[in-house]
Amino acid sequence: MTKKLSFYKDLFENSPDMIAVADYRTQKIIECNQTLLDSLEYTREELLSLSSVAELYHPQCHKILKSALKLYTGQGCLTNLELILKTKSGNMLPVSLNVSEIKDEKGNLAFFRNVYRDLSEFVKAHNDIAEQVKSFKRKCQELEKRNQDLDTFTHLVAHDLREPLRSINFLTALMKEDHSNTLSAESKECLLCLEKMTHKMNNLMNDIIFYFLLDRDARDMETVNLKDFIATILEIMSVPAGFNFKIQSHLRHLTIKKLPLQQVLYNLLNNAIKHHHHPSKGEVKIKVEDTKEYYVFHISDNGPGIPVRFQDYVFQAFKTLKNQGDDEGSGLGLTIVKKIVAQEGGEISLSTCEQKGTTFTLNWPKLET
Repeated sequence: MTKKLSFYKDLFENSPDMIAVADYRTQKIIECNQTLLDSLEYTREELLSLSSVAELYHPQCHKILKSALKLYTGQGCLTNLELILKTKSGNMLPVSLNVSEIKDEKGNLAFFRNVYRDLSEFVKAHNDIAEQVKSFKRKCQELEKRNQDLDTFTHLVAHDLREPLRSINFLTALMKEDHSNTLSAESKECLLCLEKMTHKMNNLMNDIIFYFLLDRDARDMETVNLKDFIATILEIMSVPAGFNFKIQSHLRHLTIKKLPLQQVLYNLLNNAIKHHHHPSKGEVKIKVEDTKEYYVFHISDNGPGIPVRFQDYVFQAFKTLKNQGDDEGSGLGLTIVKKIVAQEGGEISLSTCEQKGTTFTLNWPKLET
């Protein structure tokens, strides 16, 4: 019997929950476990000397306790009532309270068993989540504001900045037409340079718009004929006479996101043309392989190659390997390629040898039909 009592005493004292037994009539605490004493920073003598169990509760809980008392009277128990206890030093301890009755040998109500479960970690986690949600909402609002700013910016580029360019092009064409017989060779050269610069500016604006709208463009997958797909890309390019393209692949069809891959291949092929040192003798080989996860494109040209000192810069925005006066590109072509490939979950790399050409290897993710 003594061993049993010792066993139950140990369970009571070392329970992870806090326990206080209060007299039914006086509400005075007559027994408590060590967990309650440790949590509220009291000695046993100090806690048992309190006039009522109500002294354990924080003042802001008194209204809740009154409502809970009515509920208890109707049900004979309380379950998972969230309250706040007050430690001896005045700190708040959030708890969940369960109250049950203890009756005497005659069946009369004698005591209340109050079991408190510490909710500190739960409340902390709840507050952390609430703070994260608040932060997320704030970032969403910031993102929405940035998207609105981006809409304003793209509208400015697409419309307002193009208007002066159209005027410059119109005036240039007008001067060439009306004064072709009177303009000096130097003046004609200046007008030609002006036309090139406005054309370059227009290309730059197109690339900037496309670059910033990449993240917001929803695209569906399609099944396309490989040769027709590449032929369509070549049709919209300015291919110099004598420049050849060869397709090497056993694949007939690809299941892809058409628009982004089309933009990537267009920029890579156009890059091969634009930077070729002998366009009339240019050649690009397009080899396509089918692996488990990717369609692998090897795009090889017989151009001048890329000097070692420039190879780290080819995918950076506004970097071009030609002199500014020689190149009509925006410097965004390969940057757009890099961004699209990363966005679609693919990979791109290059191998090059000076005066022996460049090969871009593109791993484009396959999509399940």
